Amino acid sequence: MSTLKADAVTSAQDNTALTLSGTGTGGVKVNDFFVQTKGADIASGTTLTLGKDGNQFDVTGTTTITGIATQGIGSYVTLHFDGVLTFTHHSTNLILPGAANITTAAGDIAVMYEYASADWRCVSYTKANGEAVVSSGGGLTIGSESAAASGTTVDFTGVPSGTQEIYVHFVVVSLYNTASILIQLGDGGGFETSGYESSSAALQNGTAIGLDNNTTGMAIFNSSNSALVCDGFVKLQLQDASDFTWHMSGNCNLGTASDEVVVSAGKKSLSAELTQIRLTNSNGDFDGSGTINVSWR
Repeated sequence: MSTLKADAVTSAQDNTALTLSGTGTGGVKVNDFFVQTKGADIASGTTLTLGKDGNQFDVTGTTTITGIATQGIGSYVTLHFDGVLTFTHHSTNLILPGAANITTAAGDIAVMYEYASADWRCVSYTKANGEAVVSSGGGLTIGSESAAASGTTVDFTGVPSGTQEIYVHFVVVSLYNTASILIQLGDGGGFETSGYESSSAALQNGTAIGLDNNTTGMAIFNSSNSALVCDGFVKLQLQDASDFTWHMSGNCNLGTASDEVVVSAGKKSLSAELTQIRLTNSNGDFDGSGTINVSWR
């Protein structure tokens, strides 16, 4: 038989909260280990509804979460994500590390604190792959260089959550025929191939000699001469985290055989947080010449 010793015990009946209070300036002390209850799994939803059967929950499904329903001010809950979804930052209702959305992965764990009614703050977020949730900002992370192999596209996946700036670097990349190198952006739902606003212009002695407007990707380099190559970089910058809008600007020269340069600019809003980048082109494939790399922060 267990014995409960307390200076004050109130509301100790069925279906009401049990309140333990110390007297004066005293608190409630647990001398032995404290076990919390794991509740039944909860399905992800625009507003996540927590169960009343525990403080730890598996979150199933892939629906974007933009808020959490009230559980009671002062509540702490642990969420274990079972899949990929967008956990959406809000300046008051759902404060996340780095003030940025998080793309969850299976095994990610978030500890949440309700500091006002239905207003939650993430006090801890652990990614299953061991990566930091927010980069230190001390410099760029450089990816692994990839050859622009003949007849293929080039994909860079695993862009970390919270990334706000990406550079794509080209070294003597050329094409089979008249084409534009395109950058296509992707999220957890795959690469998006429409809705881009982009232009690239080839300039010779300050005069435009080629122009490409493209809506299937961000146009980087256009040429009708297979002897010309792209040496340079483009910059992608997150403009609005609430609708996942990215802006692009870049420039490259067309190799020693030309006095041309190419300038480019574009915009794209994604359906969710960016997680991957694809390099492709508008007419044909890469011809096997050159390498491409990315860096981010």
